[in-house]
Amino acid sequence: MSNAKIGLGTRLQYSSTVSATSGYATFAELLDIDSPSPEYAMLDVTNMDTTTIKDYIPQTLVEGGQVDVTMHYTSANATKLNSLLKLRRGWRIDYPNSACHRFKGYLTTWSMTAPVEDKMTAKGTIKVVSLPTYSATSTIA
Repeated sequence: MSNAKIGLGTRLQYSSTVSATSGYATFAELLDIDSPSPEYAMLDVTNMDTTTIKDYIPQTLVEGGQVDVTMHYTSANATKLNSLLKLRRGWRIDYPNSACHRFKGYLTTWSMTAPVEDKMTAKGTIKVVSLPTYSATSTIA
């Protein structure tokens, strides 16, 4: 038996200020969301004096990555996306299994799609500017 879960019930929320820890507003009708994707960049310092076959590449600073989200287009969602553009905020993703990601970031892009024979959608990208925290129990302060 698998312990896999479906994403139904996942919520994307943002704070009114970057330092707020409560009073989050929620986007409605999410369709798809990618979690933060932190990455350590590697610095290649191999030089002419290197005597081993392996490159010497120590870790550098962490990059917070980005969060991509797709939702049904609604006037409320479009208004929220437009008003958050370029503003640094606290963000959280609450999953249906009580897990949670929290991070600080900027909404850097948003767009909408209006196909002829399908639902209208809105998409946004949040640039993560802090090291995201993850908790399996949604108890991150």
